[in-house]
Amino acid sequence: MLRLVCDFLKDNKIEHKCSADLSVISSVRIGGVADVLITPSSAEELKLLTDFLNKHNIPKIILGRASNVLFVKDIISCPVIQTVRLAGVIFDGEYVFAECGVSLSRLAHLAAEHGLSGLEELSGIPGTVGGALVGNAGAFGKDISSVVSEVSVIGENGLFQIVYNNACDFSYRNSRFSHSGEVILACKMKLKPEQPRLIKEKMDLFLQKRLESQPHGVPSLGSVFKRPVRGYAGEMIERCGLKGHVIGGAAISEAHAGFIVNLGGATAADYIALYYLARKAVFEKFSVMLEPEIRFV
Repeated sequence: MLRLVCDFLKDNKIEHKCSADLSVISSVRIGGVADVLITPSSAEELKLLTDFLNKHNIPKIILGRASNVLFVKDIISCPVIQTVRLAGVIFDGEYVFAECGVSLSRLAHLAAEHGLSGLEELSGIPGTVGGALVGNAGAFGKDISSVVSEVSVIGENGLFQIVYNNACDFSYRNSRFSHSGEVILACKMKLKPEQPRLIKEKMDLFLQKRLESQPHGVPSLGSVFKRPVRGYAGEMIERCGLKGHVIGGAAISEAHAGFIVNLGGATAADYIALYYLARKAVFEKFSVMLEPEIRFV
């Protein structure tokens, strides 16, 4: 399979790397080796690639910046596709068209420069637009679904398609794209005119709140668990006495117990052990089963 894929990539001049170290692209700096890591530079290349893989029944993993992804296996044999080079942004009045690989932070800052408000709360999220759409990313009470008009995808039938907001099945940290098999290419958002100065002041405010309440300067995957129906995951984990708990090179953050950080040399096994320790402790103490917000690959 690997030879078949690599020959296709070479013939079509699609950028790729064999035996790629995935810890380099992971936000928590944990990861094994991908037999092949592919970084297409356009929607056309991505479609050509997905058509080829589907034709040969080759499974694939599609990632953005891997900001909420834990690579569990030492070797990932199926092709890993990273979309970060699909990062085009076009402004048209109150609308913005953003490709799947553009970072939310960059998009929010560009919108501010154009005097468009609506992304301030999301400006500190380290992921890409594509990843944010899959998980309906949000912060400070604002989800990306609130500004999305439509999403451009490669459908399961291999055709370019438009999915309008009301068909995206957005819910808390979820959407149809988490299970539909569709490949997100871009989205169209509707924002609101506002003075750039006021937008940037709001962004600075939300950034300050993040710095005061979340770990920074140390690798992590953001919030490990979804917010439960009642209470807050980090608060429950802290009340279980696990704040600062260390296993190997990983720790439940001293700054916020809802985060697991890499203190240096952490392995996927270290991270997973803390994940299950926190989940078990919270269930035993509060009868609440925490659900993951991160993605295991």
